[in-house]
Amino acid sequence: MVCSLVFHPNEDHYYFRGMRMMVGLISLLLMALFAVKKNGLLLAFAFCYSFSSLLTLWYEQDIMAALSMIVNGISFVFLIILVMRKLEFKMPDKWFLGSWILAILVIGWLMYSFLGILYDYVSSVRLFIAICFSSGVMFLLGVIAFLYNNEQNSRSSIIYVFSHLLLVFAEMFRGVGYYDFVDSVSGQYIARLLLIASFTLLIRFSQLELRGTQFL
Repeated sequence: MVCSLVFHPNEDHYYFRGMRMMVGLISLLLMALFAVKKNGLLLAFAFCYSFSSLLTLWYEQDIMAALSMIVNGISFVFLIILVMRKLEFKMPDKWFLGSWILAILVIGWLMYSFLGILYDYVSSVRLFIAICFSSGVMFLLGVIAFLYNNEQNSRSSIIYVFSHLLLVFAEMFRGVGYYDFVDSVSGQYIARLLLIASFTLLIRFSQLELRGTQFL
């Protein structure tokens, strides 16, 4: 984060984006050493997310940009599998079901509106499709995460939901910062702080889960 503050004002984008990759790599290392030795899904997520960040070093190249967003979306697929394995598929009560559907409609509409604005700024249809793929997988993960929290209602499930929410906002601020919807430097700083907070909670989630369950 300190390196980001130093390099970005000087337009050293490679260093600045590299700091995002380092957040993922350091989290991957911490997970492997202290938290999730037996859970390959979380390690796979952290690895793919870090690799996606590495590809953003060449984000101005259309093919590399699209590939980075596809890998970014694939990283969320590992989390979907992780959460799906924990679901018991109980029928939720009517109040939760109603609020859950309402939240899906509102968040879905906001995501659709955001992607509609973004369409005029991306460099190609190929990149836009890749962004839609990554955003769609993240949205699906959020839907499943709230179901998981409703079923488990535990400390670890709540931490996981907050981790996901922070990651969603980190991705959004990364996008609005890069495409200058807000001040680009401020947007990237906020995204970096949210990303660090998200991975910190994810590591904590993995530690709690390791104590309570046997990972597959």
